[in-house]
Amino acid sequence: MADIFSSGSIPVLQQLVSFTESRNRVIADNIANVDTPRYKAKDLPIAEFQAELQRSIEERNAGRLGHLPFQATDRISLSPDGIVRPQTVELPADQAGTLRHDGNNVSIDHEMVKLS
Repeated sequence: MADIFSSGSIPVLQQLVSFTESRNRVIADNIANVDTPRYKAKDLPIAEFQAELQRSIEERNAGRLGHLPFQATDRISLSPDGIVRPQTVELPADQAGTLRHDGNNVSIDHEMVKLS
């Protein structure tokens, strides 16, 4: 029975849902701090996660492994049960909203687009 849940698309979906849950939490924090002075918008390392997920899928398919060989990276760690735990990163100035007079750069419009 364990093989059913550790092979196929279920482990991929599990990692994807975990990452999405973490990202939604970060976006919600950004929205909650839209009026906090000096708060800088944050996000998760999306490209790094996608690259590692793609590598894991390819490795599993090539080796006919039953599990998804997801590995930790510089900004993504794994919990003891193998679920991804990405670290938040401050967005570069060109990806965040306009820096306001109070030092905050959260754009509610950008955050709502990412949330949708």
